[in-house]
Amino acid sequence: MPAAIVILLRSRLPESSRWLLRGAPGRRRISFKEVWKGYWRMFIYSSAAWVGAGTTSIFTIFTPMLVALRGGGYGNMLNTVLALWVFATLGAMLGSLMLDRVGRRVLLMASLVGLGLAFWCVAVTYRAPELEYSLSLAMFLTFLVVSGAYTVQTEVFPVEVKSFADGVAFSLNRIANFVFGALTPIYLHLGSIMQYLGWIGAFVLLMAVTALLIGIETARRDLEEIERTTKR
Repeated sequence: MPAAIVILLRSRLPESSRWLLRGAPGRRRISFKEVWKGYWRMFIYSSAAWVGAGTTSIFTIFTPMLVALRGGGYGNMLNTVLALWVFATLGAMLGSLMLDRVGRRVLLMASLVGLGLAFWCVAVTYRAPELEYSLSLAMFLTFLVVSGAYTVQTEVFPVEVKSFADGVAFSLNRIANFVFGALTPIYLHLGSIMQYLGWIGAFVLLMAVTALLIGIETARRDLEEIERTTKR
């Protein structure tokens, strides 16, 4: 039912006026080579944000397993999952409020760094009573990252390549979700989940550094100005 409602609402949305003016129906198809040649820096920027966010399927999907295998009961598992999604909602709301105040790049960098450190906190507290607090912090930061990633993705590409570039960058998020999520039960079974969490934390910090070196600030700037800056 939610999917049907979304389809109905989206079917009534008008096309972007910029796309209608500059990328009318029937225009030639865009290739990845064209996107990479003209906008490789912004593609890496957007992809680093999305891949960093994609590591968090270990929290969004496997929290019940993490808590259950640690020794928590069913009631504890439900309470933990509920708390995590409350913090996730707060993260998404705060992110939407901060995007224009502090800037997309600052929010994205700070939340990626925080998320990387949060992975280490979860690793350290995995067998401690403080695990629920570490998981809540990680979920809060996850949706701060997602808020920044969604906004950056929609602003760094011009209308001619936006849908294609956005689709490829976002697909990397789904691939990362699958890969990091699929490895979680394996490392749980091997008893190496704490080491795995530590490696993911380091990977997220690497994504933060990548985005820091390549990214630009798009807050409070016209899309035409951003396009002139990014096409290099």
